[in-house]
Amino acid sequence: REGFDAARARVAAGTNDRRLATIDTLLDDMRDLEEGLLRTREEAAAQAYTLTLRTGALLVVLGLLSILLLGWILRRYLRERDTAAEMIFHQRQLLEATLTSIGDGVIVTDDTGRVTFLNDVAQRLTGWSEDEARGQDILDVFRIVGEDTRMVVPNPAMQALEHGTVVGLSNHTILIARDGSEWPLDDSAAPIRDAQGAVRGAVLVFREISERRARERSLARSERQFHLLAESIPQLCWVADAEGCIHWFNQVWYDYTGSAPAPLRARQWAGFHHPDHVARVLR
Repeated sequence: REGFDAARARVAAGTNDRRLATIDTLLDDMRDLEEGLLRTREEAAAQAYTLTLRTGALLVVLGLLSILLLGWILRRYLRERDTAAEMIFHQRQLLEATLTSIGDGVIVTDDTGRVTFLNDVAQRLTGWSEDEARGQDILDVFRIVGEDTRMVVPNPAMQALEHGTVVGLSNHTILIARDGSEWPLDDSAAPIRDAQGAVRGAVLVFREISERRARERSLARSERQFHLLAESIPQLCWVADAEGCIHWFNQVWYDYTGSAPAPLRARQWAGFHHPDHVARVLR
């Protein structure tokens, strides 16, 4: 309260020894307290340092184990991926070899109708090589028209993509090849689905049926010739199957029986015979 100089004079004169002793005692207590706090802090720091070292060592060990585990998982994944890729590659080779070796034409598209594969038969019939056709619109590669109308008919591959179902070609369909050649066709297209059922593409399988169409025309001519011959004779003439069901009569039969030219059910024709003769006719 009296200032620094007065305090210094009293200390020098020794007039405040009791008060100074109290202050010294207080300072000693404060020093002891401070040293105790310092020791506590040093011990806590040492414990924290030890804990930090142990934690760091544990984290390093865990990190190394994690790296090792990650490396093992990665190596396993890469092995499994390589195995799966190799399996897919071999399956694709097997599939392509199968599609290449079969006698039908095969065209595969993606989900937009772009060609991704043609086998040899399809290449021969369409006039497109696989390299040229890959990425092309199926409508440009597989051009089909009606045999009688010459009108463009719906492409079965596009229908399979749109509806997600198997689609058959229209009857009497003609494929117009790249060079203008024409091939009568038969068969169908089907959607290609992934594991979740989504349509990812379409496969079109077709065959050229010139020989079959020629046989059909020849058979039709033979039937017309037979009918002309059967209609020109004066006798009753009819054709039955092995079960005795008659599926054709000549006009003389209709004239003789007075029946109208119409299909008869099963053995309904037996009603036109005298009962005494039906058994003999059946035999």
